[in-house]
Amino acid sequence: MRSAVRPLTIFARTMRPPGTVVRFSDGSSVKKENVPDDPLGYFYLASLYLSQLKNMNKAAAVYRQYLSVDPGDMRALGALGEIYIEQKNLKGALQVYERLGEVTPDDLAVGIRIALLRYDLNDHEGALAAFNRMLRDYPASDKIIYYLAVIY
Repeated sequence: MRSAVRPLTIFARTMRPPGTVVRFSDGSSVKKENVPDDPLGYFYLASLYLSQLKNMNKAAAVYRQYLSVDPGDMRALGALGEIYIEQKNLKGALQVYERLGEVTPDDLAVGIRIALLRYDLNDHEGALAAFNRMLRDYPASDKIIYYLAVIY
């Protein structure tokens, strides 16, 4: 019977040699035992940090590194935004979701998330304006109508 290979083991096989230094877009650097050769490896490494190891700080750092190479990746932007929300970094989450909104301008869920983040940051006028813009595009959306009623 064949044993199952863990995802981290498979991932480690595609890494650079031990001792490689990773430089992040914010200027910091970290010496890693294993650093992915392919930039997409950063995305998978961050996903593993988040889902398997439950280490949000490392996952956020690696997602930021990946986004410095591919700034329009919807999955990485969404995951980083959710990490920031979980960490109560609402300003950071708003910045990330606004970038995601530029990538996916017709995504109602992203628009609602941006408006709710503005509301949570006490930018009630900005939240109202965002919901009203969405209401013009989606007049039958019960979610938008509900949130507008709550804000008013």
